[in-house]
Amino acid sequence: MVQRPSRVKTKLGPAGQRPVYVDDLAPNSRQAPGRMRERQDANARASRLAVRPRPRNPLGHAHVPRRGGVIGLCGVSRAASLLPVTELQTPRLCLHAIDTAEGERIIGRRAGAGDAWAEDFPFDGDVIGVTAFLTATAAHGDQRPFGHYRITRTADGKAIGGIGFKGRPDDGCVGVGYGLAPSARGHGYAAEALVALLKVAADHGLSRVVADTTGDNVASQRTLERAGFRQIGTNDDLYLYEVLLDAPSRPAPQ
Repeated sequence: MVQRPSRVKTKLGPAGQRPVYVDDLAPNSRQAPGRMRERQDANARASRLAVRPRPRNPLGHAHVPRRGGVIGLCGVSRAASLLPVTELQTPRLCLHAIDTAEGERIIGRRAGAGDAWAEDFPFDGDVIGVTAFLTATAAHGDQRPFGHYRITRTADGKAIGGIGFKGRPDDGCVGVGYGLAPSARGHGYAAEALVALLKVAADHGLSRVVADTTGDNVASQRTLERAGFRQIGTNDDLYLYEVLLDAPSRPAPQ
């Protein structure tokens, strides 16, 4: 009985492709054992030389960075957080980086289909802050992570205020501003949101954040102090504050 021909590898094709084969007649029952051993050895050598593709990461990268200890940046590492930040989480709040479409709804005080707002949101301070954000975006493009964030209370999913950076960083320093709807004040939400924003600034290599408030706005002064700011002077009726991000300690909001 004549056996079916087998294929013996004689050389390799280009890297990552199948080896090149040539047909060789399998020995029949009357062929010498030495000839059979020859073919077996050839097959074994070709098998060892076959090119096998290297396993790849499912994302196509050599390494996938894992979380590196930056609290509140939606589970991303320090390296990954250098990408535009879209959302920050704190124990009681979600800070969402708004885009121009949402900004226009806020200044127009017209909630969209997916918006969930507290009854007194947005208030005048929100409109002022978001207007500045839209102006900067029109002039300089995407502001993230140094843009404006909608503050949402996670307990009920309602937007209760806003917080954001005042322009792009300059020489390691950036300004911040914030405000809450009247119904959300007095619970420490502003200080909690402010601490989250300070983490963004620190993670992007900044060393100093500044803010100001009027002399009669005692609640805002307390918010800044709880977030670790200290008063450094006055400018007419404004109290000027700063926090050094490389300071040994920064108190948590109370």
